[in-house]
Amino acid sequence: MDRISSLPDEIICHIVSSLSAKEAAFASVLSKRWQNLFTIVEKLVFANSVQNQGSLMDFADGVLALPASSRVRSSSLKFLRSVHPTHYDDLNRCLCALLKRGILDLNLDMYAGRRYSLPFEVFTSKTLVKLELGCDFGGFVVDNLPENVFLPALETLVLSYIRFKDHRGYAFEKLLSACLVLKELVLYNMEWERWKWSGNLTSPTLQRLIITHGDFYQCDFTTINLITPSLAYLDLYDIVPDDYPVVNLDSLVEAKLDLMLTVDHNYNGLVDDYETISSNPTNLIKGLRNVKILNLASPNTFQAFSYFYEAIPVFKNLYHLTITCDDNEFCWEFLPSLLKNSPKLETLVISGPLHYNEERPESVCECLSGYSFLLSCPLEVLEITDYCGTTGEVEQLKYFVEKLSCLKLVKLHSRKRHGGDRKKLLMLPRASSKCKINNALLPSLKTLVLDSVKFYDRCCGCAFQKLLSACPVLVELVMRELEWELWEWSSCVSSPTLERLTISHNLALGANDLESITFDIPSLTYLDYGDFIPGEYPIVNLDSVVEAKLSLVLTVDHVWMGNYIRYDDNITSDPTNLIKGLKNTMEVSVLYCFVICYIENSKRV
Repeated sequence: MDRISSLPDEIICHIVSSLSAKEAAFASVLSKRWQNLFTIVEKLVFANSVQNQGSLMDFADGVLALPASSRVRSSSLKFLRSVHPTHYDDLNRCLCALLKRGILDLNLDMYAGRRYSLPFEVFTSKTLVKLELGCDFGGFVVDNLPENVFLPALETLVLSYIRFKDHRGYAFEKLLSACLVLKELVLYNMEWERWKWSGNLTSPTLQRLIITHGDFYQCDFTTINLITPSLAYLDLYDIVPDDYPVVNLDSLVEAKLDLMLTVDHNYNGLVDDYETISSNPTNLIKGLRNVKILNLASPNTFQAFSYFYEAIPVFKNLYHLTITCDDNEFCWEFLPSLLKNSPKLETLVISGPLHYNEERPESVCECLSGYSFLLSCPLEVLEITDYCGTTGEVEQLKYFVEKLSCLKLVKLHSRKRHGGDRKKLLMLPRASSKCKINNALLPSLKTLVLDSVKFYDRCCGCAFQKLLSACPVLVELVMRELEWELWEWSSCVSSPTLERLTISHNLALGANDLESITFDIPSLTYLDYGDFIPGEYPIVNLDSVVEAKLSLVLTVDHVWMGNYIRYDDNITSDPTNLIKGLKNTMEVSVLYCFVICYIENSKRV
């Protein structure tokens, strides 16, 4: 019996995934058992940027050499440069061979000239579940579809720089109608002003739609219909046409919009008040009425909602709104109407600075009508991602907290400390007695490594915890050569976002009189903890920990006695609650035998 045949099925499948198509075909011939077992190839990859991989013809020959009974789960064909016309036949021969072997996931990452046409078999596959066509620097033209186009299993369709130009203008709509279970459609670098099409984007099953527009060309395309009654998520970065005659977004839950208005069918950036706008997003804006999460992702979108404010519907389900702009002087004319029409709004995220005039920082822009619209707003959380603590920002923030009667939390993400401005914030009069202001100093920090760092805050002992609370997206915390029995601190490690925690104590001190440590880290999944065990762990919230590595030492009269601890010694360490707190852990590594003995004893606690 050959050596390969003696391997477990899982190992064989893993080996196959790393072979080229030709190597896999040869292996199936060499190994007797593989002739029966060789039914599924996990993935076949061709990339012309990889040295010593062989030519496209070699790859196609390898796919064709696979046993007729074999099945290919996925394949990726990537071309660093445009595919030369002399290779079109080999490419299509390879695609047809993959399709005959029941491929589920096909990624054709390539750019080709006008003469290239996909084989019709791509559009009649009964097995394709995911299809990706085109690449970041170009795609190709689809100018003809077979009469029997049918993709009954396709759930995800990704098109990048793909242009539809059939003579009758129905290829794109025909393709969508052939996808009976399509759930996700992604159109990258879309330029449908260069398409020949009906203007209809229709799918009864589509749940996610992402559109990013490429280069804009002047054109006279006038309308787009969005008929997607099952759509739950929309990410739209696009030129607004003359009209959206039909919009069905009744199931929409979340929308992110970057809408660009045109003047005389030209897009030249932001619109001036004296210009005549040829775009009309009215029906699109009205069609968002059921959305729960809304992100207006650019000043262009602000203008679309400002010029067409009368179209803003009552957002009866909207609870989370994000507005994005990095220019503090760009007007927010749309905001009063939008907030007035959002009776259930709970969270407003201002991704950028507050809006004010730098020449008159204490004044309120006319576009905000003195913030009177805030009086009836049910907002509970206000988040500002780029707060610099200027006089103008403090003045504008004052209006929010003075008028929002339901406000509970203000999150300020800052790039620097503000000195006395912190006191100003705390002294701002507030309409809600429950309102708290959380000034986050490190809004983007995900990894924090502290090596031999000590915290001395003799006033309130909360410097360390203030640092953690100032990191709203902290994922990993590493503390080396720790000596926190010398710190002035609250003895609490708390973070709602932390996922990985590594602690290594400087055991050379040999003594530890720390009475307690609290771990309140509900999202933690990995814990590497080497330390003296304190007198107790009053609160331990480690419910999400999957893996823990513990190197803990007990103390006698607050002194580490090494491995010479007797059961009648006065042990001043108690790991009971820590051990209990690891109840959901799937993998634990424990060092030092006397800690294991303590674990045995804690089972009776």
